[in-house]
Amino acid sequence: MKSTVSCMFSSSRIEAQASDVYTHIVFFEVQKELEKSICACGWGDTEKVEAAKAAKVKAKYMFRLLGKIHELEEALRESNAKILELSEKFDKFVET
Repeated sequence: MKSTVSCMFSSSRIEAQASDVYTHIVFFEVQKELEKSICACGWGDTEKVEAAKAAKVKAKYMFRLLGKIHELEEALRESNAKILELSEKFDKFVET
């Protein structure tokens, strides 16, 4: 399961628009440049930026974890289908 929601680190309109317009890869590049600019100019609160960075890392980890859970669910469905198939074959064998 992949998310289409981008994790923003500021409340700037530029970042909000970039998250709507660009793909995730391009958005992350725009976000890096915004972060550099905000920190270099002293425009933003560095504590908020650091907290947002931590939240972004956590969000990326959660998305990866959700992807792994999805993969495991798919493997479980396939295993259950195989068990059902083998059970039906066994029942037919026992009947004969």
